[in-house]
Amino acid sequence: MTCRRTHFERRGIILPLALLVLGLLTVLAAQVVFRSNADIAAVQASDAALKARMAAEAGVQKVIAILQGSPSGDSAQQAQPRGRMNMDAWYNNPDYYYGQIVSGAISGSSSGVAGDTPPAKPSYNNPATWRFSVVASDPLAQAGDNKTVRYGITDEASKLNINTATSAQLLRLIGFAVRNQQGGADDLVKAILYWRTKVKEGEEDQSEEAYYQSLEHPYVPKHGPFDSVEELLLVRGVTGSVLFGEDWNRNGMLDANENDSDGSFPPDNGDGQLDRGLYPFLTVWSSEPNTSNLNKPRKYVNDGKAVALLNNLGPGYTDGEKAAIMVAKQKPGGLKTPLDVYLNGPDDGTGFATDDLPRVLDELSTDKGKTLTGRVNVNTAPVEVLVAVGFTEDEAHRIVGMRGSLAGQDKMTLAWLIQQGVVDMERLGDAKLFNCLTTRSYQFRVESIGFADHVGTFCRLEVVIKMQGRTCQIAQWRDLSSLGLGWPVHGQEGSIAGNRHG
Repeated sequence: MTCRRTHFERRGIILPLALLVLGLLTVLAAQVVFRSNADIAAVQASDAALKARMAAEAGVQKVIAILQGSPSGDSAQQAQPRGRMNMDAWYNNPDYYYGQIVSGAISGSSSGVAGDTPPAKPSYNNPATWRFSVVASDPLAQAGDNKTVRYGITDEASKLNINTATSAQLLRLIGFAVRNQQGGADDLVKAILYWRTKVKEGEEDQSEEAYYQSLEHPYVPKHGPFDSVEELLLVRGVTGSVLFGEDWNRNGMLDANENDSDGSFPPDNGDGQLDRGLYPFLTVWSSEPNTSNLNKPRKYVNDGKAVALLNNLGPGYTDGEKAAIMVAKQKPGGLKTPLDVYLNGPDDGTGFATDDLPRVLDELSTDKGKTLTGRVNVNTAPVEVLVAVGFTEDEAHRIVGMRGSLAGQDKMTLAWLIQQGVVDMERLGDAKLFNCLTTRSYQFRVESIGFADHVGTFCRLEVVIKMQGRTCQIAQWRDLSSLGLGWPVHGQEGSIAGNRHG
C-alpha cells in the first residue's frame, strides 16, 4: 500500500510541474513576440524619422538650386532674372515648395502639388509617400489669421538688424510689435544697446553691471555684436514673452493654445490676436555688397576730386549727367543719397531724366564702403519693420499693398516706390530713411518640413543660407522638430497664400 501511494503521489506532482513549465514557456513566447514587435516598431520609427529628415533636407536642396539660378522648364521663367534676383521664384511659389513628393506616390496622382489632397489621417494603410513643404509666415495675413501659409523662404533683409539698428528704430519696433513688456521701451532699448556696445575699462555703467552680477548665476555684458537673435534673452529686461510673444512654436499663426488665456502653455491674453514678440522682426545676418544688380561696383559720387569723380563715372554717362552730379555736389548738403542728383541738380531741367531713376539708384552710391550692413528690403519687410526703419504706418501699409501687384523684375531698385506713387522723391530722399533701405537680399532663412501621407512622423529644419555670387553657404542649421509640426502641411487645412509678394 505504501509503495502504491508513493507512486500515485509522484504522478500527481508531474502534472503541476508540466503546467508550470508550459506557463513559463507561454510567458517567454509572449515576451519574445512583444520584444519582436517592439523592435519592429522601433526600426519602423527610426526609418520614418530618417526619411522625414531626408525629405526636409530635400526641401533645403531645392531652395539652394533655385537661389543658384538652376533653370526651369518654363520659358517665361527663364526670361526673368535668375537665382536670388528672381524673387518670384523664391518668395511665394507653391508650385516649387508645396507638398513636393520626394519618394512614393499617391494612387492616381503623379504630381503631388497643390491640386492633390493627401489622406487626412496618417496610417500605414495609406500609400507610402514622403514629401516636403517649404513654409513661411505671410506679412499680408492679419495677426489673428491662422489659415494662410506662404510657401517660400524669408530673406533676412526683411528684418531689422539688431547689431546696426539705432535706438529710434528699436523704440519704434518695440512700441509697434511688443505688447507684453516689463518696464518701459526706453529702458529695454538702453539695455540692448549697452549689451552690444564696446565699453572702455572704467567707463562701464555701474547700474547695468550690478544687475548682471546680482543674478543667481552672474555674468558680464558682452559689449560686442549679437551672434544670434536668441542671445537677447541674456539682456536685462528681455524675457521669453518679449522675444517670442505668444508664438512659442514660431509659426506666425494663432494656434488654439495661444488663444486660451491661462488654459495651457504659453501664457496669452486670449484676445484673438497673435503677439509674435520681437523674434520674427530681428536678424543678425543682413548685409550686401555695394554693387549694382549686374554685380559691378557702384560709382562713388562723393569723391572730393572732380577729375577722379568724372573718371570714375566713365563713358556710360553723358556730359549733362556728369554736370548734374557736379552741381548737386556743390549745393548745401551735397550728395547724401543718389536721389540728390535730382533734388539738388540743375534747375534748368538738364541732367538725368525721370526714366533714368532705376539706373541712378542701381549704379550710383554715396557710401564708399564695399559692404552695406543692416539695410531693410522694402519688397519683403512686414509693416512692423517698415515702421521701425522710418516709414509712417500709412506708408508701410501702402508699400505692402502695392508690392504684391508687381513682378519681381519691376522692383529691382527703390525707384518703384516713386514710380508707383507710394512715396514722393523728397520723402524717399531723406538720408536717414534712404540709407536704411534696399531691394535685394543675400541671406535667406529656410524652414523645410519633411513629412509623410501614411505616418505622422515629421522633421522641421530651419536653415540660414548666405549667397556669395552663385555659391550658397550654410550659415546656420537647426532642427526645430521639438517645437512641434506647427504648420498645416497635410492637405490644405490652411489655405495657400497664392502668388503674392507681400
